[in-house]
Amino acid sequence: KKQPGGRVSRVPPKPEDYPAIKRKIAICSVSAIEKPESKGEENLGVLLDFARLQDHQVCQLAMLSLQAVFKDILPSYKIKSIDESDMNLSKDVRKQHNYESMLLRTYQAFLRILFKKNKSGVKEVKVAACKCLCNLLRSNYNFNYRSDILKQVIPLMNSKFSDVSALCLDCVEQLFRIDKDGEATLEVLQLIADYIRKNDCMLNGGMIEIMKVIRLSDDLTRKLLQAEEDDSVHLSRKEKQRRANEKRRKRDAALREGRDVDYHLGTATQGVKEKMKIQTKIIEGMFECVFRVLKNFKDGIVFGEEEVNVKKDFSWPLLSSTLSCLAKFCMYINIDFMKDLFNWLYTICNEDAVPRSQKFQCLNCVYQILDGPGKALNIDTLRFDTTLYELALKEKFLPRGLVEKENQANPQSVVAQAIQAALLHRRVMDRKRVINFMKRICMCSLSEACSDETLGSVHLVARLLQRYVSTRALLENDEVNSVYTYSDFEGTLDLHGRNTCPLWELSLLGKHYHPHVASSVGTVISSNTSDLLKDPSSILNVNDVGELFEEYGSRMGRFNPAPPRRPSAKAKSQKGNSCILVGECPSENEVKEDLTWLYLGRKGKERRTQNKKLAK
Repeated sequence: KKQPGGRVSRVPPKPEDYPAIKRKIAICSVSAIEKPESKGEENLGVLLDFARLQDHQVCQLAMLSLQAVFKDILPSYKIKSIDESDMNLSKDVRKQHNYESMLLRTYQAFLRILFKKNKSGVKEVKVAACKCLCNLLRSNYNFNYRSDILKQVIPLMNSKFSDVSALCLDCVEQLFRIDKDGEATLEVLQLIADYIRKNDCMLNGGMIEIMKVIRLSDDLTRKLLQAEEDDSVHLSRKEKQRRANEKRRKRDAALREGRDVDYHLGTATQGVKEKMKIQTKIIEGMFECVFRVLKNFKDGIVFGEEEVNVKKDFSWPLLSSTLSCLAKFCMYINIDFMKDLFNWLYTICNEDAVPRSQKFQCLNCVYQILDGPGKALNIDTLRFDTTLYELALKEKFLPRGLVEKENQANPQSVVAQAIQAALLHRRVMDRKRVINFMKRICMCSLSEACSDETLGSVHLVARLLQRYVSTRALLENDEVNSVYTYSDFEGTLDLHGRNTCPLWELSLLGKHYHPHVASSVGTVISSNTSDLLKDPSSILNVNDVGELFEEYGSRMGRFNPAPPRRPSAKAKSQKGNSCILVGECPSENEVKEDLTWLYLGRKGKERRTQNKKLAK
């Protein structure tokens, strides 16, 4: 219903008025998109009145319609408000400014409605308002009031409603992907850091996980030096003067149009210095969030608050996301913080309250840092190697627990990844330490039931034998060590056995039920590891052990190579009619399989007969 003057009545509509209201919303939306300069303010005002109603259906429909209209008519630049000093403008420019002022007024009114509805107690209205905010931020992140939208979206990333938090996390993640200038990314990181500080690290792990999609350029320093060299050496005085005049002309044109001079609207690009300055601030903001979370976990463990931390919401997924982000951007860490960082990680991975999957993540993160910026440091990793050596026996080669989702298609072993990073991706390790790890890997492989776990163990042993040539003596030594009894369950790395103990576990793995495991172990025992790794078709010729877990994973009922299919009835009849010689007696498994299929066939026949009787 309408009031005099074209305004919408605040009286709640009746159900029989819904078709007319929907028709009116559709007409106003189409008219505002077709002629935004002439009919935009009137139609947008009607839609705003519908969005202010307390009726949930009408309110949601009006908000979604307004979001679609603004997504289509808003410009891709920031509008600068006109002041009294710019009154001497041409007629066309003044008309454009009036239209832009109308857009700002209506857009600001719509945002106020969304902010108010976002705090309402009705979940459907709250989800609709959140969806509108996310879509507006995603499509018009360079427009005005971006900071106001971000201040509403960032806290919703930690919402108790999973659908609301998922919408906001996906929106910010896409914003990280499409933001080329980095200004929006920097603002988001600053808001996340403030939120972490105010809430004492009580946040969703996805708020840190989405930082992994941030793209950082490693060529900015080279481009900056090249630009300075070009400007100072290769350019003549006339060329420098021409560039300065061109820059001054663009600045004056932007001032006449009332645009923001600081933003490069003429070329829609930034200079190399500005990009490098923004990227430096992005790295600082990202590591501020990561180090604050790690310090919070470390302080809780040191002061005996681990029981409190276990009860925190999103506690361990947050730690997993933080370690994953730290491992990806470890090449940007300042060397001055390495000592404190290693102490924090060592404290976390040696605490009993921390799950084992997070402990292996800590170790993997340490080895990745040492493989990157930590190469210049002379650090002995004995304490981390000892921790990895002790945890490898307690934890079988299981897929990542809290690190990834449960329905992940590519499960990988945190144990295998950590051992691979410790022994294969770093500089050469002590021979005795490598032999101890090889014995521990072989012992763990005997207790693994899945083929992908055993293949991961064989793959690591083969690559270690190839890299550390002196360890191949373990395949040829048949002497029995009578002086020291070798114990594969020894906890301490330095006191673990002698170097004369052979890899006798491989002889048992050579009789494995999986054909690829048996053939690979046979090739390793025959000391043809180098030839095997050069073969492109070999299962051991992979750079990452995670590829084996992806290809040979059997937890979803798969088996590679696939088992033979059930023989057809015709083949069974031919097999039953043929005579059996004395030396061709069927094995126990074949008899058991035939009896199983016979039992299933009889049961199916009885069910079909019973169903026919019931149907009659």
